[in-house]
Amino acid sequence: MSHRNPTTRPSREWLVALQSSSNDLRHVVDGLSTEDLSQATHTGDWTVSQVLSHLGSAAEICTELVRRGLAGDHRGPQRDELVPIWDRWNSLSPIEQRRQWQHADAAHLGLLADITVEQENTLQIPYFAGPMDLTTYLGYRLSEHALHGWDIAEVFNPSATVGQLDLVWRRIDMIASRFHDGAVRQRLAERQILVVHDDHRDRLVIDDEVHIETGTDHSAPSTVTGTSDALTRLVYGRLRREDDVHVTGPTHREDLEQLFPGF
Repeated sequence: MSHRNPTTRPSREWLVALQSSSNDLRHVVDGLSTEDLSQATHTGDWTVSQVLSHLGSAAEICTELVRRGLAGDHRGPQRDELVPIWDRWNSLSPIEQRRQWQHADAAHLGLLADITVEQENTLQIPYFAGPMDLTTYLGYRLSEHALHGWDIAEVFNPSATVGQLDLVWRRIDMIASRFHDGAVRQRLAERQILVVHDDHRDRLVIDDEVHIETGTDHSAPSTVTGTSDALTRLVYGRLRREDDVHVTGPTHREDLEQLFPGF
């Protein structure tokens, strides 16, 4: 009997990226003092340790969801299960939030790494967005981890960039289509905007829906130009005033920032 090389598994690239994102964040937060952990992040809504608490509680919840999927249990997350977890994490001190994040994150990654080819072939994880295969699930987890990792890294290094950008950008249409301001979309419709970043030319289409079509050769009345890092953060509602992003044509930079307010 021949066995499939595990390195060819579609999920492997995403798992390695998630592991790398975790390692990068650990390097940033290891050794931070309580004062450091209590600093506000870019949005001002959460401190550094509160971002770690968010990632840690998510890792704890997601570990249980993956275990359910492996057991053939497709019950999705229920609010009455989640609130006690969030409350417990919110009650922790900044130092303890970091320590518990490290523990929960390692447990989550360890469980994912142990999934066999046979298990992956039939696995459906009952995630917040519905049942999904392992590769899709890892995409969700990577995007959240990479962007929140930037939230923390940027506090201590203003030139920090979003990690695992190539993979994060592969999912950018899903983010743009689901997380935008509906009233702003209606105001801006119908228009097309060429998206130029690094070596890529994509297209933002604003109509009844919002989509980013990758790899386009088409022109458009407006163009937004910036690095892949800055334009990723634009769609995730994290563009800073000092970011070198330019918009030409009948669309303005403020229009796009209002379209993508973040979440």
